[in-house]
Amino acid sequence: KEMKPAINSALLLVHAGHALHRDPLSASRVLHRAPTVVLAAARADSTLKNTQPRRLVLLLSSIAQSPGWRPAVVCKIGALFVLAGLAEIGGGWLVWQAVREGRPWWWALLGSLALITYGFIPCLQPLADFGRLYAVYGGIFISMAFGWGRLFDGMKLDRGDLIGSAIAFLGVLVTLFWPRAPRGS
Repeated sequence: KEMKPAINSALLLVHAGHALHRDPLSASRVLHRAPTVVLAAARADSTLKNTQPRRLVLLLSSIAQSPGWRPAVVCKIGALFVLAGLAEIGGGWLVWQAVREGRPWWWALLGSLALITYGFIPCLQPLADFGRLYAVYGGIFISMAFGWGRLFDGMKLDRGDLIGSAIAFLGVLVTLFWPRAPRGS
């Protein structure tokens, strides 16, 4: 009887999970409001063992216990990666143009300033692990570098460029969203 409210709440989460494909934003709001106690009770409930709803509750609980993955946070992370890429690639390109293509010296100066700015942008990320942050950024950098080359230098991308970029982006998604234990666990 003590478990009944928790089970009802967990089943509400299952319902939210079914709605996830229709309205992900609303479902994610429900999930992030769900108390951890309810999710733990749903995990322990014997009536949900070996059933599809139990698996869904476990999946949803892992999402709900990661409060950092709200849509606004994901957008912030993405925007900061793009900003870092523009500063690094743009800065490097300006220096390249000055040194290798004979552009004026002040292009190199502007490029250097952009590269210094790039060094500070990752510090604004909400991600805590330096190595993982830079690994994920590296995958995004690959795609952005190809895009920059195409846009500013007329680089012709071939199948290897596109496949390599897609593989790198898949690596970004796996690395960024892989379920991990909370820090300190």
